[in-house]
Amino acid sequence: MMHSDINTTASPVNRGMRVIQLVPGRIGLRISALKSNRAYAQQVQHTLSDVNGIGEVDINALTGSVLISYDPQSFGQESCQMLLAKLMKLFPNLDFKKLLDSLTKH
Repeated sequence: MMHSDINTTASPVNRGMRVIQLVPGRIGLRISALKSNRAYAQQVQHTLSDVNGIGEVDINALTGSVLISYDPQSFGQESCQMLLAKLMKLFPNLDFKKLLDSLTKH
C-alpha cells in the first residue's frame, strides 16, 4: 500500500484531504469534510460512481475515508479527468493537483 501525504497543514487548501492508497485499480482518500456527514457521503458516493471505469465507491462517514475501485483497463485519461473534476466540484476548497499528478504517472 502506497501512502501519499497530501495533507500539509501549511496550506489551507490541502488541509482536510490525504491520499492513503494509490495503486492501479484503487484510490484511497481521507477527506475530513465527510466525517459524520452521512447525507453528504451518500451524495459523493453517487456522484463518483457515475464516472466511466469506476466499479465501486465505498465511503466510511465515521472516518471520512473514500475507497474508489476502478478497472485500470477502462479508466483512461478521460475518466481520470472526469473523476478529478467531480472531486473538485464536490470539494472546492481542496487541492487535487498532487492527486492528478500521481494518477497520471500510473
